[in-house]
Amino acid sequence: MSWIERIQSELQITTGDGRQFSVLWKPHTKVAEYNVAEFDFPKVAGTLVRRGTVRGARYDMEFYFQGEDHLEQAEQFELSARDSRPWVISHPYYDAITVQPLSLTFDHSVYNTSKVTGTVVETITEDYPKTTADPVDQIDELKEQCDEESEEVLDEKPDSAETADIGALLERIYKELSTIVNTEEFYTIYNEVKAVLTDTMADARELVRKLQEFINYLAELAVTIQTRVELLKAQFELLRETLEATIDRFKKKFYELYGAIILSALAKAAAHPLQEDYANRQSVMRVTDTILAMYNRYIEDLDNLQSENGGDPNAYIPDMESVSGVQRIVSYTISNLFTIAMGARQERTIYLEDDSNLIVLAHRLFGLRTDDSTIEALMKNNDIGLNELLHLRKGREIVYYV
Repeated sequence: MSWIERIQSELQITTGDGRQFSVLWKPHTKVAEYNVAEFDFPKVAGTLVRRGTVRGARYDMEFYFQGEDHLEQAEQFELSARDSRPWVISHPYYDAITVQPLSLTFDHSVYNTSKVTGTVVETITEDYPKTTADPVDQIDELKEQCDEESEEVLDEKPDSAETADIGALLERIYKELSTIVNTEEFYTIYNEVKAVLTDTMADARELVRKLQEFINYLAELAVTIQTRVELLKAQFELLRETLEATIDRFKKKFYELYGAIILSALAKAAAHPLQEDYANRQSVMRVTDTILAMYNRYIEDLDNLQSENGGDPNAYIPDMESVSGVQRIVSYTISNLFTIAMGARQERTIYLEDDSNLIVLAHRLFGLRTDDSTIEALMKNNDIGLNELLHLRKGREIVYYV
């Protein structure tokens, strides 16, 4: 079929509830993403790129309902799109694709036409990995395994110079994070880590356990997942600043250890959101992207730090079990976060066709409740202040979640 014949075809969308909509459409972009890692080696020009499996493609969509009943058609489509099951799109360019929408915008500003724009992500039709275990319980179990495996990373207690370096790093981390985590418990844990550092009778395993307690405390805080992610990410960035001075085997092992604990703690934090943390799919995708970026950076760093061979007594080779444990918990968590994303609420955007107010709009989009929760949600999601409490002007953009 020629491209001219293709563009003359309609785009057909079958929503999760089985309804079919044939619509006029406008060509937009497709983004193909890959799981990749980049490696830079000292004194070697260029970058080694290793590409893994392809991720679900993202499609920007723009299509139209026209005619005297275009408003009714758009409303029926919006109702059908609330079904959480995947869509099947018969696309003139891309043939049949199975997707989930991330967000949709409904624009009725032009007479006789309703324009719908948004982004959809191609999805597999089965949940992976296959398991009968509760994902949260499984991630907690993988976290315990990671902590056990990381206890073997340090095979020797740091000497006085190394202890001073670790103490200086922990002090920087504590000072930066304590402005947010200003609790007596965090202060106590920090002092316990310092005490083990300076205790000549303590062994390497005891130090590792105290470091785990210090980091894991942040993953279990009763704050938003975004705050916990930022706290753990800040630790990771401060840790990476030590890499320029990382020349001996112990410091390399310490980076491996501390990074592994941070990443596994990040995975556990992602599995324990507060009630409103994953309010929509974009919020889940942001956490997913952060975990992937930090994990890829960690693997790249270890690859750069690794010695050419293990023959030298001072050579550094990452611990296989520890790194494999991090890979398992990150992969499992990412798989389940994508599942959470597909079940999270979808973002909708409309532009008011006429002047309105919060009460009328909340009744139209959600229905009114005795606790005024739908009104409060509209105010929060759209930054509606005192000047708009009673009057929302025609053309005002309104974002809501279904």
